Amino acid sequence: MASEAVIQQPYLGDLFLDVSFDKNDPLYIKLEKHLENRDGSPKISGVQFFYCPLGLAMQN
Repeated sequence: MASEAVIQQPYLGDLFLDVSFDKNDPLYIKLEKHLENRDGSPKISGVQFFYCPLGLAMQN
């Protein structure tokens, strides 16, 4: 059961994208190139790109 405290929080802009964390996957490469510069810095100010396993994301 989800925590009501989390449900009452405003939307913070998080998105779950079902893309494999695989540096050889063409879809992952396309997403990474869209979100990050070659040095790993974000292309879009305030946007973070990181891996979170589905099980962890679904805890709440």
